[in-house]
Amino acid sequence: MYKPLILFMALLSIGLPSCTKDGCGCEATACRPALVVGEEGFQNFPNDPHFITLARVEGQCLEVVYRYGGGCGTVSTQLLVNEVAAYTEPPTRFLRLSLEDNDLCEALVSDTLQFDLGVLHSGEEGQALLRLEGWEEVIDYSY
Repeated sequence: MYKPLILFMALLSIGLPSCTKDGCGCEATACRPALVVGEEGFQNFPNDPHFITLARVEGQCLEVVYRYGGGCGTVSTQLLVNEVAAYTEPPTRFLRLSLEDNDLCEALVSDTLQFDLGVLHSGEEGQALLRLEGWEEVIDYSY
């Protein structure tokens, strides 16, 4: 008698948390916060070897796809934004993906992260050119 009820509750509990976008009222996954730092912090945060294969703006987030050697340990990442902007029109902001790889393995790992660009907003609407260290193209960001 209780087996159908238990099965129904189990299926319901699996289905509800899995919704992430439109149609179910759940909020989409948020981007990770970017960290604004001074010049010293910008230069001194961890910078273990990595290779950026894609960087683009998706909504109000910067999506970064990167590769590094590892695969069996902990890795910490942070998007750094230099607090100093170049006086260009629109302003140019300098960014760096900080990677701390405490991982002695040597497999080639690929990962994708999204970072909130809200720290770059200087008013209600605006524009900035983004120079991401390790990525050749200038990224145009409008908000």
